[in-house]
Amino acid sequence: MTVLLKEELGFETTRTLDARREDMDSQFEKIKKRIKQDYHDEKVLVYMYYSGHGVMATLTKMVCNEADSMLRYWDLEAKLSELSMLPNAYVIGVFDCCRESLTTVEAVQNESPVQGEECA
Repeated sequence: MTVLLKEELGFETTRTLDARREDMDSQFEKIKKRIKQDYHDEKVLVYMYYSGHGVMATLTKMVCNEADSMLRYWDLEAKLSELSMLPNAYVIGVFDCCRESLTTVEAVQNESPVQGEECA
């Protein structure tokens, strides 16, 4: 995907593999800052392709490469929605992931999956 977008279509790309939560937070803030500073007077298309494990409470969360269950989930859909609120950003998200449900109130509040429902 990176080769196609970057080399064939001329997009700027950022690729993050085996991401930890802090990696995703950092990349997201860089993208948001770049849109605000460098593209404030022109329209920007943000295309995010996520392939990996996912869980869903009300929104889709990606499963990060974290041992600590409190850091394991990153609010993928909410973050893309936040980017879409920028006046000059168009956002497309493709989630190529399994998506298990977080089904109990405690699981949603703690952002940890119900026993036995974590993607394998």
